[in-house]
Amino acid sequence: MLTRVSSPKDFWTGLIYVALGAAALWLGRDYTFGSAARMGPGYFPLVLSGILVVLGLVSLARSFIAKGEPVGAIFWKPLVLVLIGCAVFGLLLNPLGLPIALLTLCRVLTGIGPVTTIAMLLPATFGLPPVSALIMLAGGEAVHAEVVLRNGAVVSEADLITHVRGKLGSHKPPKSIAFVPQLPLSAAGKIMRRLVKEKYWKDQTRGVA
Repeated sequence: MLTRVSSPKDFWTGLIYVALGAAALWLGRDYTFGSAARMGPGYFPLVLSGILVVLGLVSLARSFIAKGEPVGAIFWKPLVLVLIGCAVFGLLLNPLGLPIALLTLCRVLTGIGPVTTIAMLLPATFGLPPVSALIMLAGGEAVHAEVVLRNGAVVSEADLITHVRGKLGSHKPPKSIAFVPQLPLSAAGKIMRRLVKEKYWKDQTRGVA
C-alpha cells in the first residue's frame, strides 16, 4: 500500500492524528457532552478529538493524491525526552501534586529553573494571570465549589468530592463544597461566577478569579 502513497509525510501524519483522536474519543466516552450553551466536561475534549480525526482523514486522503516530501530523519533524543517527561509527570502527579510534577516535567524537557517554570506553566494550567497563579501556589489558595442539589437528593461533601475525583482525576476536584439553594443566573441562564465569588472575597485584600 505504501508504494501508492504520493506523500509519505502526510500519510504518517494523518495516521497519527486519527489514532490520537480516536484514542481521546474512546477515553472521553463517559464524560457528559452537554450543549454549546451549557457545556459538559466532555464537550471540548470530544469536539477537539473529532476535529483531530477529521484532519487526520484529510491528511490521509491527501497523501494518495498530492505529491509530497518523504519522511525525514527521526530525531530520537527529543522524542525520548518528551516520552520520559510525560511518564514522570504522570507518576509524580498523584503522590507529590501538580506543582512538583510540573517542575519536574519542565526540568526534564528544557532544563529551565523552577521560577520560570511556575511563571509559564501555572497560568496555563489554572487559567489564571501569572501573579494570581503564584499567589495561589504560595498562599495556599484552593478550589471551592457551590452545588445545588436536586429535590430530594442527599449527598455528603466527602462523597461528592470523591465522585468528582473519580471523574476528573485526583488534582482537579474542589477542596471544599457548599450546598446552596440556588445560584445567581444571568438572563441567558448562565451562572454569574462574579457574584458567586464576591461573597467569599468581600472582606479580603486580594482574590483569585
